[in-house]
Amino acid sequence: MPNRLPRKLLLAFIVLMLLWSGMSVFPLLFPDLPVRFVAEFYDRAAYYERGQWFTAGPPAISEYPQLPTLLFGVNNLFALPFPPAVRFLAYAAFFSLWMMLALLAVIKLLARHLPPARQNLAFLMLLPPVVYYTYNRFDILPALLCLLAWLATARRRWGWAGVWLALGAFTKWVPILLLPALFLYARRVSGRWPGRMLAGFAAASALALASTAILGGWPALFAPYQFHFARPAEPAALPVILAGGEMGLLFLVLQFAGVGLSLSLHADTPEDLPDIFLVILGPFVLFSSIYSPQWFLWLMPFLILGIRTRADLWLVIAYAFAAYLGFPWMYDLYGVASPLLQAASLLWNGLLAVLLWRAARRLQFGWPPLVGHKGQSVGQ
Repeated sequence: MPNRLPRKLLLAFIVLMLLWSGMSVFPLLFPDLPVRFVAEFYDRAAYYERGQWFTAGPPAISEYPQLPTLLFGVNNLFALPFPPAVRFLAYAAFFSLWMMLALLAVIKLLARHLPPARQNLAFLMLLPPVVYYTYNRFDILPALLCLLAWLATARRRWGWAGVWLALGAFTKWVPILLLPALFLYARRVSGRWPGRMLAGFAAASALALASTAILGGWPALFAPYQFHFARPAEPAALPVILAGGEMGLLFLVLQFAGVGLSLSLHADTPEDLPDIFLVILGPFVLFSSIYSPQWFLWLMPFLILGIRTRADLWLVIAYAFAAYLGFPWMYDLYGVASPLLQAASLLWNGLLAVLLWRAARRLQFGWPPLVGHKGQSVGQ
């Protein structure tokens, strides 16, 4: 049977480029629609403003982590040749182009490493909500970097796993939560301490921090974390809906509970890793006091890798569309504090809770030994 994957990937590339072109033009033709259901400029306008350090000179400081702040500035290279009147539009379009290409990379990695019978599941990354948030945000980047960390870990390339995980952590800091579980996984399957993973993580972290310090000084190292620790709870976030913003400490603990839970699950084969990623990252999304439906992009590659049944498939699709239902539809039509937006948020979070439960059930509970059975790596 001929290998049709290259054709499918080429078709995915063509589809993404057509979507990118249409999504770049549509809001210019229809600027006054009540719902920003194709594209919106709010976040990309913030990226443009934070990236002005590239033309005005350092410091490169923003509320975003170090690597996106660098990207915001460098993207000016492609926008500067355009007249000032349209420079922001060019900046936004080029930024979204890089994100669409990152999405294509995610699809390619998934398709090449899913079992042949499930290979087409990779193209779930072309679902409209995934494309929408990819085009308008940069959360596909940590998803890609976490996927690369998964692949390196599954192949026992411990140093590269550390590098990709560090780069993910300096794009959205949450991927650092994966480090303890991946370290212990490497210890079990290799039978020795995976110092290369820590060395790769430390080297990539040092490079990211050094470049930030050079461009922005010491304040740039801490600015993103100071900003986010001071952010107030948002009305559509699950803790606010369930407890009115009270019990903040409890929900904070629950956000990080996946790290402890992952260490108590018996996982020593590559097939376990996607569920481990979900058990760690999922609670952070679920119990956050910030309503950020774009975070579902971090989970989508691992939700797809974990699909085993038709029920899994439909739950993943419903979860993606629930994110899109909340924002932009309920958000734009009824407001940030509306009961309908809160209902959409409950649906989205409820589906995530079910998916996390199903992922945890696929894993074995019980403190595993430090040395496992050294299961095969991906590609063997």
